Amino acid sequence: MSLQQLDGSSFSTGMASFFDQSESLQGPTSKIWVRIEPDSLGQAVLAQVDTGAAWSILDADIAEALDLFDDQGEIVPISTRAGSFKFRLKNIPVQILAQQGDSLLVNAIVAVERGWRYGNFLGYTGFLERVKFAVDPASNLFYFGPG
Repeated sequence: MSLQQLDGSSFSTGMASFFDQSESLQGPTSKIWVRIEPDSLGQAVLAQVDTGAAWSILDADIAEALDLFDDQGEIVPISTRAGSFKFRLKNIPVQILAQQGDSLLVNAIVAVERGWRYGNFLGYTGFLERVKFAVDPASNLFYFGPG
């Protein structure tokens, strides 16, 4: 199940199927969605893996459920496909959920904004930079482990 590095040590500690389709799209896309559980939400949600995104973003409904809308945290402007927003950065634990092996808990920095209703994204700074990951597109598998 786990990937190996050249020296024989383990590269990944967990593996899960990823999704490259959604109900709103016709057929496969070049986008990858994985199951995560932000903080103590108590349920899995889908997040798009976006290595080109500066920050990870949580949908406003998820941020509200986690009580993340307060006046704490740095404000950063982020330009998105839906326009420009002023997000607030929050430090929260987020798990990447494994189907085999171990789920991975990441001490993540996520961006939240009340007007953001465009889904959850895993960006590089504060999240993906802390994770080793690999994608097997032939079998839709996402491998991951601590960075």
